[in-house]
Amino acid sequence: MATFHEDFDDFNTNSKEWQKYGGGCISSLYNNLGSDAETFVQCKDNKEQYTRFLQCHDAWYPVPELSFQEKSLEEAEQYKSIGNSYFAKGAYEDALGLYKQSILNAPKKSETLAISYANRSAVFFKLEKFEYALLDIEAAIKEDYPEDKLDKLLLRKEMCLKVISARKPIKKSFDKYEDPKVTRANLMCPALSDKVQVQVSEKAGRYLIAKEDIPVGEIILVEEPFVLVQIRSLYRITCHYCSSLIERAVPCDLCAKIAFCSENCKNSATFHSYECQLLDLLFDSGLGKDAFIGLRLMTRYSPDRVMNALKDGVYSAILEAEYHPEFKERTEEARIVITSKFLTDVLKKVNFLKDNDEIHVAPLIMQFLRSIRFNKLTVDKFLSHDPEEEMYDVAVGMYNTFNLINHSCDPNVFNYFLRNNVILVAKRPIKAGDEVAFCYGPRYPAVPKDERRKELQRDFQFFCECAVCTKDPDVKIVQNLNLKSFTQRRLFCCPSCYKLGLRIKQDSRTSICKECNNSINPKALLHQCQNLIKKIEGVNTRIGDVFDFKDVPVLLSLVKDFGDVAGWPSEYGLKAEEIVMYLIRRLGSSQEISASDIN
Repeated sequence: MATFHEDFDDFNTNSKEWQKYGGGCISSLYNNLGSDAETFVQCKDNKEQYTRFLQCHDAWYPVPELSFQEKSLEEAEQYKSIGNSYFAKGAYEDALGLYKQSILNAPKKSETLAISYANRSAVFFKLEKFEYALLDIEAAIKEDYPEDKLDKLLLRKEMCLKVISARKPIKKSFDKYEDPKVTRANLMCPALSDKVQVQVSEKAGRYLIAKEDIPVGEIILVEEPFVLVQIRSLYRITCHYCSSLIERAVPCDLCAKIAFCSENCKNSATFHSYECQLLDLLFDSGLGKDAFIGLRLMTRYSPDRVMNALKDGVYSAILEAEYHPEFKERTEEARIVITSKFLTDVLKKVNFLKDNDEIHVAPLIMQFLRSIRFNKLTVDKFLSHDPEEEMYDVAVGMYNTFNLINHSCDPNVFNYFLRNNVILVAKRPIKAGDEVAFCYGPRYPAVPKDERRKELQRDFQFFCECAVCTKDPDVKIVQNLNLKSFTQRRLFCCPSCYKLGLRIKQDSRTSICKECNNSINPKALLHQCQNLIKKIEGVNTRIGDVFDFKDVPVLLSLVKDFGDVAGWPSEYGLKAEEIVMYLIRRLGSSQEISASDIN
């Protein structure tokens, strides 16, 4: 069960102002609600629940005055000075990072900001990133760069323009890539393939069914997030709007806590005009990702549009998302109502809401928080070309169409990200009438059935009854693919009819499929499996200029071939899937990283 203080990086909850509000009120209310908490569960709807809460706790502490930490000219000067020393030594990458920090910390229209932009343009020039150098030169001039130094800056601008105009267009490796897309868009859900349709049942809720056969490697969904919140530890590394890796940081005009990758993203992030003033308080609050997403669901729109949200349907998909009301617990309901009260209070503090809006908006936030808990999706990416680099969680968001997909411990699809888009791909053949299923957490057969069900019950509040969970007993994975293991497993997919009907007898030269009576040589079958694995493992060296999105169906077909030949599941079959999914996810990140590098 989630607690009020969900994990969200390391917060300082010891600030004096927060102790007045959080330590003195939220924590004590959450931990000591007693019989009051039980009444929340019994209320008929969110509005009654919230009204009951206000009646029980009319002595609610007010939100403290906002302790907004403005930009620091002193810190900006320090970063600029150190950056200058690194630039003089030729340590351009280090200088780039320090000038970035100076730019993020320098107040608007300060000489320090203008000079830091100019100095960073010199670094970009040295690194032959001339387009970025030009952008920084223009930014320095806009910030009133000192006139007595302007000649040198304008000369650099002229040199950049000369190099760019003389340079022949270089066809980059990423130029050949086309963004993945569904072949035919679904008229009802444009993010979905037309080969899939949405169905509803009382037991399964909303879910996806294949209308026609879907081959391995076909894209089923490409969707932008409805709302996205960046991971706090990456606020200055990834863009606060699009979550892309930042090469040329663009600062907020008021705070030094976040960065954008471009002026376009900065101008698009209208929500930050409200959140900017709240970040210190929110960071100190101990609130988790769910609360930040709930806040962003409000601030992504104008206040007037939020008040009409229920009328115009902009939140319909979020409000209709599954949240398992049958599993309501008083501690969870207490957390939700307290969090909604806090968020409405802070939104009033920045004049996003009026006092009389609270009784209408707080119940809406309560419904958001219930849906977010079970439907949020973590965006994970590689942040460099280094093959040894691990993937990072860079953001958490709500994807309305993706949320239609139900869970299976043995899914037939997997996902990866390109920028903020989630792409869903068939990793096995999906027949017409089959459910399209994604794995929410522990996967078969890596984790035993009882452990999988326990974890899913804890995190998502449902008892898993997917196809493999209803099988008994759990399948034992073969540790070594050899003839002995073949004879130990006995039952395999027939390469003729593709049904699980081939029994291999020890020391037999041939085996007969009970489904189609086809005979097969076990040694030849083993040799075929081993060759397929060599092909799949060999792909690992092809990423980069050779490996393309067009290779995805081919790679996944190799996995399909392995399953057809060796049966499913098998240790090597799972390894083959993991290699292919790793390569595709790295390719998505590589395209994003390459596209962000102008040169």
